[in-house]
Amino acid sequence: MLGAGGQVVFDDRCVSFYRQHRRNAVGVERSLAIRGIRALRRGPRAFMTLLAALVSRLQEPDCQTLIEPEERQFLSRLQDVLEDSFMTRLVFLREEADFIRQRPAETWIFRFWFLFYGRTKPNS
Repeated sequence: MLGAGGQVVFDDRCVSFYRQHRRNAVGVERSLAIRGIRALRRGPRAFMTLLAALVSRLQEPDCQTLIEPEERQFLSRLQDVLEDSFMTRLVFLREEADFIRQRPAETWIFRFWFLFYGRTKPNS
């Protein structure tokens, strides 16, 4: 966990293999179109509810000691922004250019959902 002072170590060798089968709840989907369809099928409410729940959980006292001060500050700001207006979220995205997903298409969908569905609460 980078937010807790961890490090990312890159290894050019494959040291583990991902086992995927037809009944995986989550799996590697190489087709961008299928990934996009699945994301759209789940919809923004599910995604944003999960994001809000994760941010809320990371704000709890037992997690705070594991997270670096800079990341705690980011999470606190993110939690406030999720509950604020469209314009506040837009400013946040402009200031936090590194707040992205793994692929550009996923980032665009995420940013759209973040802007328009940011007020989704974890238990709504």
